[in-house]
Amino acid sequence: VRVMSWFWGRTRNDISIDHLVDRLTAGTDSLPEKKSSINSLHSSSKQRENHETIGKAIPVLIQLLESEDKDVELCRSILETLTQISKRPKDPSNETLDYVELVNTEALVEPESMSAILGCFTHEDYFVRYLAAQLFQLLLHNGKRETLQDNVLSSQIGVSPFIELLNDHDLELYSEGLKILTEMSHSNELIQKSLGYQGAFERLFDIIISEGSNEGGPIVTDCLKLMNNLLNSNISNQSYFKEAGFFQKLPHLLDLQNTDNWFLTETKVAIIVLSLQVVCLLVSGNNPNTDTNQTVLGTSLLQRVAVLALSRINSTLIRTQALQTLAELLRNHAGNRNAYSAIHISLSSSAGISQAPALLRLVMIALNSSDLSERQAASYAFQNFCIDNSEGQIAIVSTMLPQPSDSLNEEPSVLGKHLLSGIVPQKEDELRAYFASHLLVHLLQSNPTTKEQLLQKHLNLLLPGASSSSSAQNLLWSLVDLLRSSLQDNSLDVSVGFLRLLCIWLDDFSPAVESFISINLHLFVDLVEQPNNVHVQGLAALLIGLCYQYTENEASRSSLYGILQRFGIEKYLSKLDNIRKTSAFITAEQFRTVSFNELRERPTEGHEHLYYDYEFTLFFKDASDKTIRTLRAPYGRSKLFSRSSHSPSPTPNSHGNFVEIPLKNTPTTHLTVPTPSTPIMTSSSTSSTKHPNLSGLQAQVEAAEAAHREEQKKSREEMARSKEENRKVREELALAKKQILHAESQVEVLKSQLFDASSSSSSAEEQIRTAIQEKKQTEAIVMEKDQIIQQLRLKLAQSQNQVLGSSQGHAQGNLAGNGSKEAARLRVECDQLQTLNAQLATTNTQLLHTVSQLKTSYNQLNSSAAQARSSLASLQRDYDTLSREKEELLRQLASSVSDAELRAEVAELRKKMVEQERKYSSLEKEQEELLVCLANEEIQNNSLRQQLASRHSGPSGADKFV
Repeated sequence: VRVMSWFWGRTRNDISIDHLVDRLTAGTDSLPEKKSSINSLHSSSKQRENHETIGKAIPVLIQLLESEDKDVELCRSILETLTQISKRPKDPSNETLDYVELVNTEALVEPESMSAILGCFTHEDYFVRYLAAQLFQLLLHNGKRETLQDNVLSSQIGVSPFIELLNDHDLELYSEGLKILTEMSHSNELIQKSLGYQGAFERLFDIIISEGSNEGGPIVTDCLKLMNNLLNSNISNQSYFKEAGFFQKLPHLLDLQNTDNWFLTETKVAIIVLSLQVVCLLVSGNNPNTDTNQTVLGTSLLQRVAVLALSRINSTLIRTQALQTLAELLRNHAGNRNAYSAIHISLSSSAGISQAPALLRLVMIALNSSDLSERQAASYAFQNFCIDNSEGQIAIVSTMLPQPSDSLNEEPSVLGKHLLSGIVPQKEDELRAYFASHLLVHLLQSNPTTKEQLLQKHLNLLLPGASSSSSAQNLLWSLVDLLRSSLQDNSLDVSVGFLRLLCIWLDDFSPAVESFISINLHLFVDLVEQPNNVHVQGLAALLIGLCYQYTENEASRSSLYGILQRFGIEKYLSKLDNIRKTSAFITAEQFRTVSFNELRERPTEGHEHLYYDYEFTLFFKDASDKTIRTLRAPYGRSKLFSRSSHSPSPTPNSHGNFVEIPLKNTPTTHLTVPTPSTPIMTSSSTSSTKHPNLSGLQAQVEAAEAAHREEQKKSREEMARSKEENRKVREELALAKKQILHAESQVEVLKSQLFDASSSSSSAEEQIRTAIQEKKQTEAIVMEKDQIIQQLRLKLAQSQNQVLGSSQGHAQGNLAGNGSKEAARLRVECDQLQTLNAQLATTNTQLLHTVSQLKTSYNQLNSSAAQARSSLASLQRDYDTLSREKEELLRQLASSVSDAELRAEVAELRKKMVEQERKYSSLEKEQEELLVCLANEEIQNNSLRQQLASRHSGPSGADKFV
């Protein structure tokens, strides 16, 4: 009953659509009937309830689109119908495709359907091309980009239809082509290469120039977006871009007009930003041509980019992107850094136009800009100026120091003055102190000279709460005071900045460590112990670890080890590990470079994303790993419970026999160390008065230590063997990968050679066909001329006979005076025919010579074609050989030890190491217990000795007691 009610409840229109679809699917109708059915389906496709039924006819519609491509009206109707049934409903709340549209989209992205749709891109009718482009863009919008990319790459025609669409001279069509190609080239290296080598760059620059370069409209923006896609992470396209001479076309995109400093349209801002991104892609990343690109583009663009970055142009987007591009131009390139140091920026103000050094302007932007992303980009550019530039770091630090002159209180120069004043926090701009500390980090990074310069010189900073007449002091001490003040004010950003700066300063620099320990270590112990922000705790823990690692004072090392033991080693290490788990650290760890303009658009709470950059994450991981290794290694009980020959003398307690290291906030807890240099008994009575369990306890301690050392030695040897095996396997894998890369490069070269040879062969065959055609035409002309010559010869003979007859008649007097005139006319005609005959003979000779030359050229082209065919066959054989070698290498690589196996082996070794460490911890606890027992026995023995001394004043009493 339900089925019947449903059937009778359907509308007549539904039944007619089913009938039309069935007729099309059956294929029994004639072409006019099919066209009528398709027109009916087209009109019905506007109602969404018909999409599912019409979708069943997609295979038939695609077949008709491919077979009846000459019928323009039919093709238009089919494309419009397919677009309509794949378009999702206009419901802003529904962002996902419904089931019907999803099924229809799946049917349209099949390879057979794609072939027919792509074929319409080259159709002679404008509307067919436009409708096909719109349908393809709709399929991309429906989330089928990866499927379409795979189908295009697997098809025989490849990306050629897209290039044809881009080459179309109609604005609407190549605008659609730009949008499609921008989406299709996203994250697909093969499509990027194919487009690049099939003339996409040439066409893009042609469109950009025709649209007015950076004065153009949205079309120029679309072109630059596609260009960014083609160059992004694609070394092959970047190399082609440079070799094809497109570098010379970039400077014009960055030109500014006089009015651009205070007024810029949104379109021009987008064009300049995208052009800067193109430059940034060419000079960043792991491209082997980066250094060359930096040199070439630095020569032509460094001044322009610096002006865009450091001038007061009225666009934060342009200034931020220009600063990031400037940073990439300066990174690891000494020539560009030197050229940048000499640049001066013109700045207009109410007082007139002034010149500011580019480096000073960069520092001013980082310290004072109102835009956070611009500050980050300026700090990143300053960092890249300082990386591997020790001379530049020393030169900038020297501006912070008092200048040598006759005046005793000579102030630092302007650049150093701004850096020093920026360190002091200000309530109206707390981030100023953070970015100042960030700039100082880059000046001290991996440079002992700058660390020494700032440590030795006393600088006059106006600290919070200090009077203007305060004397200068060490900058390191000033930083600790500023850190204490920022912690009291709950200025988390400033505190993190100062802690980062202290970590960099103390790293691998013992003089700073000793000075730091002498200030006040309890502040940083409290930061680790008390509940605090995870970043503050972790950085303070790293500071204590750096002090422990790099101090050269054995007493300080012992005290620090006691502090770390009080923390608990595992708890202390968890403080370091907590930082590495934060989202800010993970994000900075993953990306060496980020787009600061994109960061502006991301919603963020607070400034946690500022705390770390890629370089600092590398430093933090390296420093914390070194600290962990130092703490994991046995410190040595001889250093804590005995006195070495080079260690300072311990401080005696009230009994004169123990060293006590007090720990803060635990007045009753001491690390008690017995002093073996003071005998407990006299030598004569030692053997008789020694506690009976003492020898056994010491033997157990020594046995436990020996067993642990032996296990640790075996573990180290096993780890070394595993590392050596892993190293060999990795070397084999690296060698195999290199061989594969080499084979792939050779395959690419052979492909290009095959293409060139095929082109040469095709060109030679074309020339041969042309020569044969010209030869045939020449032979036809020669034959025609020969016939004309024969006719003229016959005519000449007849004329000569007539002249002869006329002459004879005149001699006999049989002809009148008119006969003599006819004879004269015939003689003239005869002379003309003889002249024409001579000319035709000359022309015939020339044509015969041309025929012989064409025959020679034909033979040469035949030989060239034969050589090209042989070269093509040889290259094909080489290509097949290299392909087989590549497959063999891939099989070898697949059969070798995989990275997963290596990781599993390493994980197993780590488990063993953890087990060994667990055993060591238990042995250590047993050792501590034994040492406590030993200390108690020593204390009891000493107490008995004192009681004996108090009861028996003379030696005889002592002997009697013994």
